[in-house]
Parts: sequence; C-alpha cells; structure tokens
Amino acid sequence: LWFLCQWTFNLSLQHTALSTNAIISSTSTVWSYIFGIACGRARITPLGILATVCSMAGVALAVSDRARRLDPNAPVDNLTGELLALGSSVAYGFFSNVLAMRVPEQDLTFVWGFVGLWSLILASRPSKCLLGRH
Repeated sequence: LWFLCQWTFNLSLQHTALSTNAIISSTSTVWSYIFGIACGRARITPLGILATVCSMAGVALAVSDRARRLDPNAPVDNLTGELLALGSSVAYGFFSNVLAMRVPEQDLTFVWGFVGLWSLILASRPSKCLLGRH
C-alpha cells in the first residue's frame, strides 16, 4: 500500500503543477484524521481540528504564489494529476492508520527502516535501467 501511495504521488507530479500537488497531497493529514475517527483510533476534538487546519493553512501559505511560473516546461494543472495526488493522499491516510493499528509504536522505527531498505533494493536497479545508467 505504501508503494502505491508513493507511485501515485510521483506519477501525479508529471500531470499537475507542483503547488497544486503539494496542497492536495497535504490533505493526507485530513484523511488520516478522518480514517482515525472512523476506526476509533481518534476522537473529534478542538485540538485535532485545530492541528489539521493549521497543517493545511501552512501548506497553503507556502504555495500561495502560484501565479509565477519559473519553468515554462513545468506541468500545468489537469484533472488526471489532481486525481492521482488525491488518490495518493487518501491512500496514505488509510495506510497510516492501518500501520498504527498493526505495528506497536516502539517498532515503527524498524518498520520505516525496512521500508527504506526495500525501497532502495527494489527501486535502485529498475531506476538505473529506466534512466539509462547500467
């Protein structure tokens, strides 16, 4: 599931502007909160709502200067890219809750270490082939 999140996120970068992608992808905090509430891991609290709003506001401020395009070859917004970014964000929100339910908190560091290791092992050779560096 994590690889699907990463793949759809990276694919969305080819089809939408970076600022739009950043805003949509950052909704993963909202989806994590919603899924956490749905599965009973979180409760609706003023602090939870405030944290979610602050997270989204921070991203919106960071990318608020969308009118300026520095690279004329950069992707522009289109529905495909936006849907891929949203799908990635929803999947990551779901994944983070599934992971928290299945793995004890003290073991999360090891889980992410193995995810990084496997990502390196599985992606390094195909990446070199795709980039033409054998």
